[in-house]
Amino acid sequence: MERENFKNMKVWQDAMELTTDIYKATADFPESEQYGLTNQIRNSAVNLPSKIAAGSARHDQEDFCDFLEEALSHTYELETQTLLASELKIMDYEDASTIIRQLSALQEALDKMIEEML
Repeated sequence: MERENFKNMKVWQDAMELTTDIYKATADFPESEQYGLTNQIRNSAVNLPSKIAAGSARHDQEDFCDFLEEALSHTYELETQTLLASELKIMDYEDASTIIRQLSALQEALDKMIEEML
């Protein structure tokens, strides 16, 4: 398998954009959530492009697929955390809606990549 530079991968670029948006959306979270939901959401977001980048360095397509599946699982974690933050009125509804749309697109793209590798 020929390695593709992760920075050229649209799915990685989209994950980076989402992560940036997450940091902006959580900037005004209450201080009481600094070590709670804020930290959880940001960690899940950072894991998305990180897993894609790490997996792209693998020589084996099956290994890369495992990393993509991990990234996919983080999208579902992040979706749950975003919905919770919105329900608790910690995250602005419009920010949450935008993030959910971005996550849906990432989930679809990751699913497609994984399916093509299997």
